[in-house]
Amino acid sequence: PPDTMNAKVRCVEMPFAELIPALERGEIDVGISGMTITPERNSHVAFAGPYFISGNTLLSRKRELAEIEDPARLDDPNLSIAVLESSTSAAFVRARMPKAKLVALPNNEAGVKALLAGEVDAMIADLQVCAIARWRHPDAELHMRYAPFTTEPLGIALPPNSALFLDLMTNYLETL
Repeated sequence: PPDTMNAKVRCVEMPFAELIPALERGEIDVGISGMTITPERNSHVAFAGPYFISGNTLLSRKRELAEIEDPARLDDPNLSIAVLESSTSAAFVRARMPKAKLVALPNNEAGVKALLAGEVDAMIADLQVCAIARWRHPDAELHMRYAPFTTEPLGIALPPNSALFLDLMTNYLETL
């Protein structure tokens, strides 16, 4: 809890795609939103962690899509796939399924909503995002792939030139 760090916390909700730019501009001190530690992101901000290992998986109302083992089989211009804008899920779909219609949305809830409304055929997101969507919508007959396509180390994004703050967050994570 923040009181053990003697810090006051003010949470600010913003689109995922704005987190790193906001850190770089000094508008926020920490970015925590299931953010995968990648070399590209790490060239802009520092990371404490990982605090969790996740992976991109698929959620669909079509069982046959959730049972696909090879993501290349999803590279179909007749498929529309929802992803979180500026996420590793979006990069994964662009790289592995360039023919599929990518529908980049500002948050995962919008992706689930589009899936439930039949606006997209599938959603690719972190495993826990897909699992929570299934749990929240038990009557929607959502199917998911339980073995992720990727391995995603999730971390806490911090300002780029703040060695002491990075050390504090790393020590705090290790204590937890």
